[in-house]
Amino acid sequence: MAMLAEGSATPHAAVVWVDGWHALVAHTEHGHATIAEVDREADPVHEYLVRVVREAADCDRLMILGPERSIRAFEDEYAAVYRRRDRFVDAETAASTTPRELVERLRQLEPDERRP
Repeated sequence: MAMLAEGSATPHAAVVWVDGWHALVAHTEHGHATIAEVDREADPVHEYLVRVVREAADCDRLMILGPERSIRAFEDEYAAVYRRRDRFVDAETAASTTPRELVERLRQLEPDERRP
């Protein structure tokens, strides 16, 4: 496995689709794509977004999809928690998406360690 400065492992990415009530977060866990779902339920917006942000913890590259207002709210919350706006590689206003589409986008962001 490739190592980065400060002993961190190979960087990994997450693709987040978020709106005001529901979020899907695609990331790689132990070499396999995983989708986490976060529902707002009765949570205040801030608490909901913190839970979504935590699903994307330790990711070096983030792609965010959803309604413009939700994208901006997620970016602001992520930056408040991790102070790392530099990790956002793309944001795209998009209607709801499927887990399969998120995994396909994730594959575009993740490095393939099998390639020379």
